[in-house]
Amino acid sequence: MLIINKKYSNLLKGYQRAIELDEQLKHEWELTYKPEINKAVNENFINETKEYEEKLKIWQDMENAKIAEWQSNQIALKIEFDLANKQKVDQICFRNKQLSIEKTNWMIAWILSFIVLFWLLIIPGKSHLPIVVFGIISLFTFLLFSFSITALIVFLVKSNGETQRIPQFIPTPKPQSEEWDSSARPIEPEKVKSILQNINCPSVLSRWIEDIQYKDGGEEYFRNFAKKCPQAIAGIPGEISMMRSINSIFDQNKTIVDENGIYLLRLRIGNNDDVDGIEIDKRGIWVLESKYYDGELTYKFGQWKHSVKVRHAAHECLSGWQEKEYNRPLDLDKQWLREFDCVISLLTNEINTYPWLKKMISGGLVFTHPDVNVDINNCSVQYSIGMDQAILMQRESEKPKLTFVRRLEIADALLKANRKFEPEQISSVHLAEEISAKLRTFLKEQAKNKIN
Repeated sequence: MLIINKKYSNLLKGYQRAIELDEQLKHEWELTYKPEINKAVNENFINETKEYEEKLKIWQDMENAKIAEWQSNQIALKIEFDLANKQKVDQICFRNKQLSIEKTNWMIAWILSFIVLFWLLIIPGKSHLPIVVFGIISLFTFLLFSFSITALIVFLVKSNGETQRIPQFIPTPKPQSEEWDSSARPIEPEKVKSILQNINCPSVLSRWIEDIQYKDGGEEYFRNFAKKCPQAIAGIPGEISMMRSINSIFDQNKTIVDENGIYLLRLRIGNNDDVDGIEIDKRGIWVLESKYYDGELTYKFGQWKHSVKVRHAAHECLSGWQEKEYNRPLDLDKQWLREFDCVISLLTNEINTYPWLKKMISGGLVFTHPDVNVDINNCSVQYSIGMDQAILMQRESEKPKLTFVRRLEIADALLKANRKFEPEQISSVHLAEEISAKLRTFLKEQAKNKIN
């Protein structure tokens, strides 16, 4: 949905001119700008690559110097470590050697004692010895058995004893490429293919569509309006809410221009009268009047009543619903009918040209306050609450005759009438030509600056 800035005139001609300039720019892009930019990008890439390689070599030389310095430092530290620990290493080696000798000796003692003991045990069984000799041999055998057990135990203890470790030199970690200062490393130039993928012919039409609208989804208009008319601030939230609800349903992909509806804010139809919102899209034309009333609204027998809840701090019994008084009759339906008739009148020429157009104009009252209850009977004017209006609009079938060109033509007629009360205007044709000139300048600078 395009929320048109009311100062722009000749929207239809501006749109047609934007399309024409868009085609011209695309043609020039293929013949002139694109080849120039491609050439500039390639030349720039070659120059940047040479510069990158030179910087990279300098950087790599610096990093290799760091590694060479590290190697030199490690050799010096190794020599210093060996000298500082020489006496300690000699002592440890001597102790470890002694422990190994002792372990070997005890192992030999155990093996020999076991062999001798074995022979002593079988001698008495094969010969008849005197009792004295037998006793001596038995005693010696017992002593030798005790020694053998002791030697075995000592050998096992010595075997399980840990040899003292010799201190080893631990070098500092070698500098790795991922640990180098990445911020100092030259940045490789972006590839030509990658650059060219992001460079396309700019669109005059897209920029034109963007510029003819109020910024921030239409809220730019309400900020300025609130400064000019502070007395109207109370109703602005309702108009914004109505605009947003319609935009949430009818907001189309803006690259498909013809699918967009057109929304006009506060169209002036008199010195003190305006239409809060007019939506022109492929489903119809809606004249909408926002009513930001809280409380209860009733319409019976042709009369409107607005009641609000009042609170009495001192006497709770006096709290309750109270009808609100206005300086003039609350003729909401008549107000909308007056606005509708005025829009019909403003579009007389278009209706005479396209008789089918009148049947497509409708709309009604939109009660936009979140805390409102309505009780309306037999009202000739359509009404809705909040988002209901947007939903009703969405349910309408599309009207093939309401092309985007027709929508712009209708918007032009209404905005022309608006300028009787808000004379500021900017030609949208001039806007398209201005955008086209700026884009051509931009493309020339792109090639000249070699996409830097």
